[in-house]
Amino acid sequence: MDCRFCHGSVMVKKLGVNHTAVQWNTAATDKCAFFAQMREEGTNTARIRGCPRLSDSIAHAIAEGCLDPICSAPPPGDG
Repeated sequence: MDCRFCHGSVMVKKLGVNHTAVQWNTAATDKCAFFAQMREEGTNTARIRGCPRLSDSIAHAIAEGCLDPICSAPPPGDG
């Protein structure tokens, strides 16, 4: 999915109500304005739990029905 703010594209899968798996790639990390700000401040982005703007985008995608709130696909390796 694409972030509504920076348009970085990441892979997202909801594994539960309070668990979201996000797979970042180099292009999305480089494009993320929040991560850019953290890098500018000297913060190692590998230690950041995630981008709050992407979290907002995920919540919006769920509210709009574009992303299932809980994925029904079996976990990898179970089938």
